[in-house]
Amino acid sequence: MNTQLLAARAAGYAACAGLLYWLYLGSNEILSVDVFYHFVVAEEILSQGLWADITWLPYTVLGETGTDHHWLFHLLIVPFAWLDDRVLGLKLSVVFIAVLALAVVHQLFRRLAIPHPFLFAALAMSASLDLPGRFLMLRAQTLALVLFLLAFLLSRDRRYGALLLVSLLFMLSYHGALFVIAIAGLFVLVDLCLDRTLDARLGIAVGAGLLLGTLLSPWFPDNVEYLLFHVLFKGGNADPGLVGTEWFPPSLRELWLLSWPVFLVLAAAVGLYLYRRRRREARRLGRDTLVALCLSLVYLVMYLGAVRFQEYHTPFTVLAAGLLVRDARLPPWPATRWLAPVLVVLVALGLWMNAALWQSRPRAQILADTGFTRELRSNLPAGNLLINSEWAAFQRLVWWLPEYRYANGLDGNYLLYASPARFALWRQLSDGRGPQADDYFEQLRAAFDSPWLLIQTAAPGSAPALAAAQAAEHVQLMLEDGHLALFYIGDPSS
Repeated sequence: MNTQLLAARAAGYAACAGLLYWLYLGSNEILSVDVFYHFVVAEEILSQGLWADITWLPYTVLGETGTDHHWLFHLLIVPFAWLDDRVLGLKLSVVFIAVLALAVVHQLFRRLAIPHPFLFAALAMSASLDLPGRFLMLRAQTLALVLFLLAFLLSRDRRYGALLLVSLLFMLSYHGALFVIAIAGLFVLVDLCLDRTLDARLGIAVGAGLLLGTLLSPWFPDNVEYLLFHVLFKGGNADPGLVGTEWFPPSLRELWLLSWPVFLVLAAAVGLYLYRRRRREARRLGRDTLVALCLSLVYLVMYLGAVRFQEYHTPFTVLAAGLLVRDARLPPWPATRWLAPVLVVLVALGLWMNAALWQSRPRAQILADTGFTRELRSNLPAGNLLINSEWAAFQRLVWWLPEYRYANGLDGNYLLYASPARFALWRQLSDGRGPQADDYFEQLRAAFDSPWLLIQTAAPGSAPALAAAQAAEHVQLMLEDGHLALFYIGDPSS
């Protein structure tokens, strides 16, 4: 590659990083509490070694030595955990992952011969109103998007060995790897429809990669149980109120308000292709275009089921639009000098609307040590389990206090799956009704083998449990700061 071109691209990516930092991370705020958890896992890898167990949630599906099903994603963050300034390291890791995704998507679009690949890549990351904010949440879904697109390219090019390797690494990184089966399967289906041929090697490469990724995990066979929990339990028996609002389906109005730019981009690309086809100037749709259109539809169905899938629907829809423009065989510049300005305007519009939307949404404060956390740490030995009343507070707590363990976190269903009896007791801390038995706190202490109860005092539904703890004979308030209250549950038999 030309050195000057490489330097220009690197400078362009650096400029994007600076822009994203300025728009989204310049203040003492962050876009999602998930960033705290992921960064702390990277710190654990740095201190423990390459394979760090998830030990904070021993009574959940993760157990005492839980599977890190985001392992490769966490490895990418580890270099930033070297920095002495945790907050700076966290912010830089957020921007790095987002720009890395943009750079890879750009290069993939180049390989697919999409015109103006950088502008289409930028559009893929910004054409819905929750993006690129969602790509700045430091979550494995951003890496998953890159791996999905890479699997798409490798399936198209029939790079079986590379596809096996990507599937293997994907399974070591995120359980969404199973969807690679659908990507490869659609290419097989298109072959069957167009040529009546069956390329079984695609299926073998993906299946072998996913299987090897499962078997080679240091957490095998616990990682299999964790995978089944995600695929089966959360799909049927889980409580949808315990997985976060991003798993709720959008209304049709919300769907349109969030994603109208990407729908219009696709409609314009379809119209352009049909116009050129009618003039006999477009080529036949490529197989990759047909698969991309199918994937856009599949992700739209998933998007209708949960709002979080817009972060896959938007990029694959823009991919389909870019491939349609490619297949339309537009005349060369200057006849098409309008295309680049149109894409620039769309990207700028997306960034402006995204920034305006995220400015109006609540953000998580970057957390520093407080008097509460310092006093707790000085009086309570590391390794104790804190019975936290809110599962969603876990990400903040583990940033403050990574040396302790917790009753529930990451997903409220983790505890429901592993221990329904403990879950029933724990749920009374925040369900709005409060404890249901006179000896509730003694039962809670025995169930979790810990006397330490940590209540989010301002959380909805916690008031009855807080009042009951304050009134209970054997429960003593140890620390309180207006947000958290730490109680000691005494043993009435001693």
